[in-house]
Amino acid sequence: MKPYIAVLDAGSTQIKAFVYSTCGKLLSHAALALHTYHPQPGWVEQDPEEIWQKSLQTLRRCLKNAKILPNQLACLAITNQRTTSLLWDSQTSLPLHPAITWRDTRTQKLCQQLNHRLKIQAIQTLGKSIECLCTLLPSLANSPWIKMLITASWFSYRPAFSSLHAKWILQRQKLPLHRIRFGTIDTWLIWKFTEGRTHATDYTNASATGIFNIYEGNWSKFLLHDLQLPPEILPPIQDCAGHFGEVSPKFLGAALPICGVIGDQQASLVGLNCTQKGRLKCTLGTGTFLDLCTGPELPYSASPLAPMVAWSVHGQKQYLLEGTIQSGGNSVHWLERSLRLLPNTQQSAKIASSLTNNEGVYFVPALEGLLAPYWNSRAKALVVGLHPNVRPAHIVRAMLEAIAYQIYDVCRVLLPRGFQHTPLMVDGGASANDFLLQWLANLCNTTVVRPKNIWASSLGAAYIAGLGCGIYRQFSDFPPNPPQKSFSPQLSPNQRQRFYREWKKAIRLCQSW
Repeated sequence: MKPYIAVLDAGSTQIKAFVYSTCGKLLSHAALALHTYHPQPGWVEQDPEEIWQKSLQTLRRCLKNAKILPNQLACLAITNQRTTSLLWDSQTSLPLHPAITWRDTRTQKLCQQLNHRLKIQAIQTLGKSIECLCTLLPSLANSPWIKMLITASWFSYRPAFSSLHAKWILQRQKLPLHRIRFGTIDTWLIWKFTEGRTHATDYTNASATGIFNIYEGNWSKFLLHDLQLPPEILPPIQDCAGHFGEVSPKFLGAALPICGVIGDQQASLVGLNCTQKGRLKCTLGTGTFLDLCTGPELPYSASPLAPMVAWSVHGQKQYLLEGTIQSGGNSVHWLERSLRLLPNTQQSAKIASSLTNNEGVYFVPALEGLLAPYWNSRAKALVVGLHPNVRPAHIVRAMLEAIAYQIYDVCRVLLPRGFQHTPLMVDGGASANDFLLQWLANLCNTTVVRPKNIWASSLGAAYIAGLGCGIYRQFSDFPPNPPQKSFSPQLSPNQRQRFYREWKKAIRLCQSW
């Protein structure tokens, strides 16, 4: 068995490549920044060709740094930012439009038109009625159809959905349908690596598109018909630990099987060993994502949390509930680049810790609206509590506290859904920020654990690919990702309640501005 696994992580702001040994040791890492374009207010685009070229460059650089030849690799794994999507011409492999990212809001008016129709409102009302009935007869909720209808009580079209991106692009194209292919970033990279021989995605990425029926395990015929999207442009869906074709030898110097494809948040669940029912993890990246593993039972959501496939291996699926928060590392970068309040983002923890408290300053970073659990795209960012003694450090501290407050908002929704007060595992670039993790422990009143390898998405993707190529037989074979540092709560219940009350006042203001 070949001893190494290569991982490509196509994120929102960077393309990263990793090489792991089969014992989980990180041998090499390379990264290149991705450009993001804002051609109009609310539009957030990326160049698919740049994503492809930088994927090749980082993989080659990573292998060179590790002094590993391509023929020493067992396989390639791909993990990626989800819902960012594009359409391309199958004959030329050229994109029909820039990739529309998960942060884009151009379809906001279209979503409002779709959501205000009687059809959608009737489905929501029916779902809420069935939810009330299930409180009297809990056994009803065991039916997949009942679960689907309860979840539909909170369904609405949202600008982040890949389905809306596809509809928007298709309305502006004249290319014959038989030549058009749709895909999220994983599908695009698979297509390019295999020179157009494989058009495929996995269940985790499919379940984040807004056109996947998790209760039937396939593309939703109802949603496709409702949006008038042609099913023939969609990729077939495969197990995460499946075979997605081979990387053409001309790209890396040897043919390489693609044996693992999984969305970045699902991959981090695996990389953080949060694979048991009730385990929760928080990824602090460009945005912030909380994922609760719900196990093999089909979940339903009577709240604005998204049920998704956590992974599908050897035909067996596990599920999760997810809360997505717009702000994360991107908000801290905004303080550095746009407001010039930071010399660099690495200094934010030191600056915030230089203050004994926030002196009543609260920052709601709704720069692109609010996602979970508020789902208000019209919310506006604001700072409240300013007074003559406020310095830039107060704004920096308020921003870091705001990320933690928003995580706590989602945790409060997850508590009734089985979230156990076991340690909260964190990963992602912003998890290196000690101040943020301590404030998160204070609010959630639980221990927060940062692992040795904070790039858990890449590690989880490597393990899934290892299953796909036979290196591992089951999840218990995965080497551990040991803790690097733990943070214990330091606030009293009264302090926590007092601070949170002020935060909620700021949230109400930003939604009524």
